[in-house]
Amino acid sequence: LALLGEMTSNMGDYAEASTIMMQAVSLARASRDRFALCRALRTLGYVYWQVSKRDDARALQEESLGLARDLGDVT
Repeated sequence: LALLGEMTSNMGDYAEASTIMMQAVSLARASRDRFALCRALRTLGYVYWQVSKRDDARALQEESLGLARDLGDVT
């Protein structure tokens, strides 16, 4: 779902990408897959940024950044 959401976002369909990424975040949280959650949060944050949901985007990006740091992802 994260890859599909990223592709959909890259095509500019932010409404569909948002729907897909919300599902990806939900599934990643449920499975406790922190890597997948980090990626999904980052992408959903990007989508929200594109549709001017700046506060929501920032919160998602900050959560993603925290997870990335915990996982040792320096990128």
